[in-house]
Amino acid sequence: EQRNRAEHGGPGRQRGVEEDEEGGIHCYDCLGVRVPAAGGSQISGSSLDARPEEQLRGALEAAPVLLGRVLDQGEAVAEHDFELDDRRRAYLQPLYDKSGEPVAAVAGLTSLDRALSPFRRILSVLVVAGLGSLLVALLLSFALGRRLSRPVRQLAEAAGAAAQGDYEQPIETGQGGEVGHLARAFDSLLSDLREKRQIESYVSDLSRYLPDPDVGETLSEPETSPAALLAVELGRFATPQMGQDPRRAVERLGSDLRKVARAASAHGGRLVSVSGHRALACFQGADRGARALAAATEAIRRLVAGDDAFDAVQPPAIAVTTGDVVTGSVVWGDTPTSALVGLPVQQAETLLRESMPGDILLSKGAHALLKESLDEAGLELAETRGLLSTQSLFVLSAPVAEQLVKPEARTAAPDEERRAPALVPATVTTAVGPGAVLGGRFEILSVLGTGGMGVVYKARDRELDDLVALKTLRQDLTEADSLERLKSELKLARRITHPNVLRTFDFGELGGVSFISMEYVRGLTLRYLLQQTGKLPFSAGLRLGRQLTAGLGAAHGVGVLHRDIKPENLIIDNAGNAKLMDFGIASPLRRTPSQGRETPGTVLGTPHYLSPEQLQGQEPDARADFYACGVVFYEMFTGALPFTGTKPMEIVVAHIKEEPAPPSSHWDEIPPRLEALILRCLAKEPQERYPDAEALHRDLESLRA
Repeated sequence: EQRNRAEHGGPGRQRGVEEDEEGGIHCYDCLGVRVPAAGGSQISGSSLDARPEEQLRGALEAAPVLLGRVLDQGEAVAEHDFELDDRRRAYLQPLYDKSGEPVAAVAGLTSLDRALSPFRRILSVLVVAGLGSLLVALLLSFALGRRLSRPVRQLAEAAGAAAQGDYEQPIETGQGGEVGHLARAFDSLLSDLREKRQIESYVSDLSRYLPDPDVGETLSEPETSPAALLAVELGRFATPQMGQDPRRAVERLGSDLRKVARAASAHGGRLVSVSGHRALACFQGADRGARALAAATEAIRRLVAGDDAFDAVQPPAIAVTTGDVVTGSVVWGDTPTSALVGLPVQQAETLLRESMPGDILLSKGAHALLKESLDEAGLELAETRGLLSTQSLFVLSAPVAEQLVKPEARTAAPDEERRAPALVPATVTTAVGPGAVLGGRFEILSVLGTGGMGVVYKARDRELDDLVALKTLRQDLTEADSLERLKSELKLARRITHPNVLRTFDFGELGGVSFISMEYVRGLTLRYLLQQTGKLPFSAGLRLGRQLTAGLGAAHGVGVLHRDIKPENLIIDNAGNAKLMDFGIASPLRRTPSQGRETPGTVLGTPHYLSPEQLQGQEPDARADFYACGVVFYEMFTGALPFTGTKPMEIVVAHIKEEPAPPSSHWDEIPPRLEALILRCLAKEPQERYPDAEALHRDLESLRA
């Protein structure tokens, strides 16, 4: 080949032919192909083994075009693959004679399998390494995934346990990211559930010792007092017609009884009993006889007028008696009922047997009570004896009784709302107690409690058919100035709408009685809980504390300062939900000149829970409520008050000048953060206390049982 290059200037070295360091030529396999004189081609020399050489010979014969390009046209073929025992790549180079004609060719063959075997080994290593890496990655990811998912798995297990009522699951809250946030939120939820269950259990256990709500709660204290009784007999129901629709008869009776009740209530009386078609109403207090007679004339007028549902009816027979009666509640079955006994009751029954429809019969005592008024009206009634008894009685017909009604006192109101004030002073005070009906609307059921403002009753609102709490005001608070101030401040309380605040509905005056209507909640006050157990469990106290501050924040949010926060004013229902109540002395956070200020030296509230600035007669702000909260918290968690004394002035001086004993002196295990919270609320200077309810509530939220 070197000689051929030198003589004929053939092409240079091709791929597959390598030159060594000494300039020699080297190829893996060499093959010489020459063209014999007789035509065709044959292999003249080869470094191949016999079998590969035979395979190559067949491959060359099967590729005449390839040989033609090399041997006939003198074209060098750089790359051509042959399939022998293995895959070979051939490099064909023509050889020339002296005249420059191609007479032979040399072919260098390289085994591709041997050449690529290092790369295949590298590929195999890469594949094995990749698979190994993938396997290791899978194992690592599985282990890492289990580690990362452990908090989620723990949360899932805790959620399942919580669904079964087990809230004592430990939760790891130290992780970061979304999982950590979820863990902390779920731990807070479990804590709330634990607290809720504990307060529910706590309240439920104490509630077992309360009187039954259907009996003990509705009992009123028996008393003896002078009274006038109005007995009304609805005669048409004595002999009902045969074939009359029973339902219609009962509806008519109910309608007539409501008219009698309204007539009695309009003049300060109350319906105390119904027996068949007879009704008995009681009038107590000043001018009771005059008011009973006025109610009698109004009852006749209402009953004979008819209404939209029924036709006009015959007038009733009425008797009026007076004397001492015993009133109270009596339990003879499952439900207590109002009781009234005495000689006037028996006299009323006797007079009704003597009466005729439309007549009003007066007992001798009732006549004596009304004698002066009858003389002033020029009416003289003859004393007669009953046909069925020897009892003295005086007959007063309905038209004559109407003459006792002052015409100038009549109003132009509809008949159902008309008041007949015959012989009744301008101001009438209704006797309020179980069984009474205020304004024909609020039926008093029982006494819930008494306080500085007045008496609180449980009542049924007949118009809305719902239970409410009615707080009647003391007489000394119904003076014009006090009444207007209370009305103004109660308007503020009506604006508060929050689950932890007892709703105040309205302020009203009926029958000379001023009252506040409020949401009714059957439950226990915090004072009752403390009286029973001394102090509250930690988790229960935390829950009530958060609810107190949440309700207080709602009040402050609409500009209302409570000013009377104490255990008596926090009621807890059977579900453990606390409601802040009694906004009777609430005031605006920021008073306007028109709203005025307290009279200098006036202190409203309970000394044990008043802030130093309130006790010194200064105008309080929201931080005064936080001071009271601190006293309540101190009492809830320790069972003691921060300041005590045998006299009110000693307590006042202690609040102003002395520092409270640390709560830890009463409870060794109190959490330091809770103790710091209580002492901050009890700071003497307002600016050292919490700035707002939200900050106080947030610190309570950070504490967990």
